[in-house]
Amino acid sequence: MAVTHFTPLNSIQGFIYPRFGSLKTARFASFAMKTAAILSCLGLVVASAIPDFTTSSQFPTKRLSARSVPGDLGLDDVQQYTGYLTANETGEHFFYWTVESRNDPSKDPVILWLQGGPGCSSMTGLLYENGPSFIDNATLTPIHNPHSWNNNATVVYLDQPVDSGFSWGQTNNTDTSAKGAKEVYAFLELFFQRFPQYPKTLHVAGESYAGHYIPSVGAEILRHPERSFDLKSVVIGNGLVDVLQQYKEYQPMFCGGGGVPAVVGPEVCDHLDDTLAACNKLVETCYNNVTSANCVPVGGELCSNLTLPFYNETLNINPYDITKKCEPALDNGCYNESDGMTRWLELPRVLTAIGAEHAWNGCSDNVSDLFYSTGDPFRPAQRDVTFMLQHGLPVLIYAGAHDIICNWLGQRAWTDALPWHGHFKFRLKKLRPWHVDGKVAGAVKSHAGFTFLRIEDAGHMVPHDQPKPALEMINRWISGDYWLVGEKH
Repeated sequence: MAVTHFTPLNSIQGFIYPRFGSLKTARFASFAMKTAAILSCLGLVVASAIPDFTTSSQFPTKRLSARSVPGDLGLDDVQQYTGYLTANETGEHFFYWTVESRNDPSKDPVILWLQGGPGCSSMTGLLYENGPSFIDNATLTPIHNPHSWNNNATVVYLDQPVDSGFSWGQTNNTDTSAKGAKEVYAFLELFFQRFPQYPKTLHVAGESYAGHYIPSVGAEILRHPERSFDLKSVVIGNGLVDVLQQYKEYQPMFCGGGGVPAVVGPEVCDHLDDTLAACNKLVETCYNNVTSANCVPVGGELCSNLTLPFYNETLNINPYDITKKCEPALDNGCYNESDGMTRWLELPRVLTAIGAEHAWNGCSDNVSDLFYSTGDPFRPAQRDVTFMLQHGLPVLIYAGAHDIICNWLGQRAWTDALPWHGHFKFRLKKLRPWHVDGKVAGAVKSHAGFTFLRIEDAGHMVPHDQPKPALEMINRWISGDYWLVGEKH
């Protein structure tokens, strides 16, 4: 009998996706095999230029390679770099792609973007969400994105853990977000050493399972007072952070409580209500004593029942946007237009230009299984958010209003419940209209550097669904407007 899991497992796009029984996540299963065949014919891809390497006495067993990306690749007119963080002690190689700011890279901050998963490639963010270009499905040519997040920041897209995207290794020892955060910190130290032309001001952003990654990364950075860069803030979009609070909001979201009509009937709604109480007991056991033995059971059949409507083929619910349908036969995570990205990433000229050393793996089953084996998806990542806020670090939580899997109701619930020094005042704040170009684009509440923003007419991938409001959000935020209102008060 197949092992039953609940949680969020992502598709090729890097979304969290519910895994249940023998059902598979939506992903391009043939992609890795096709790319592997290309690399087998070519041998390991030879870089278009010999890379240079950066080492550090702080991390004597690690080195960072860097090479310039040829301009004729067509993603943007700005300078771009790719390379690998190599951990000699483990044989692990972490791929990154850096896109300089279109404005003033010598003054603009750096954003590190982490995709979801666990185990999905941040190249999805680069080529499908907030990067300088998207890939046309028909022609496999880049289409300029005027709302790219590199308009006013240098953005670094990192594939982590090992086996995600173009990252690879002889072994993979990362089975928790906390372990992965240590490698991310080492990467950042070597990155800022290698690229002294950029200001050492950093914002860490991501979506989906990055709701676990980013709190761990932020806390890890803050635990290093000797760090050579300044962590300015963290930004999490539609993240999986606190399952105890977020699981409670599946039933309301399915049943009409999230601002959109119900997609299931009263009987299903009653069943979801009945399931929640028993599921919560499992989560509380995990939270009370965070061990693999206590947290893994949360991924069993009981809590999986909270997402059963996803598997009703009559409903064809899109887990990432409750207002859209998803054909069960689709092997692309419900988004046809993402096909161009995957095919572009297997073109030999692209692989050569970026110095890829391994076949691209859009989402890694291996990484997913490792993280589930420790119960990492169910561990209380919100505790690291508390740690960051107590250290005065600004935190932005944003959510597309139409997402189901990490819906805005759940985001509001866990942020309201979060214990920190500003808890009571934040909880009492009311959502107020958030405007872009004089029009209501969402609703926001904020106190003492902790901000929650709901963005209208967007699903799980806010930068993809609402690119202009998403860019306005990030530009205001990295400018120091942690209230997102255009003025400080």
